Amino acid sequence: MRARACALESNDCFRRFWPLVPQLLKISIRAGMEASAAGLSKPEIAAAIVRAQARWHATQAPPQTTSPAPQSVEAAVAPPRRVAASARSGPRIRML
Repeated sequence: MRARACALESNDCFRRFWPLVPQLLKISIRAGMEASAAGLSKPEIAAAIVRAQARWHATQAPPQTTSPAPQSVEAAVAPPRRVAASARSGPRIRML
């Protein structure tokens, strides 16, 4: 077990391994440390961690789309319709 311990200064090991810690765990650690420093009780610290995790999950959720209605599966996989030549805007140029 001792062979796996960091042999360098603690700050060096922290700088080396902190980027490998998952983001949600980092947020939980920071929230717990801030709540503990504020003098909160253990249940209040746990609640602060849960709130911080919920805020993080809310920021990671995909944005809400404002589409009018979901399309049917057939409409979603259908190829796009071709536009008639007269409906196109601008001249048609061919390059050789």
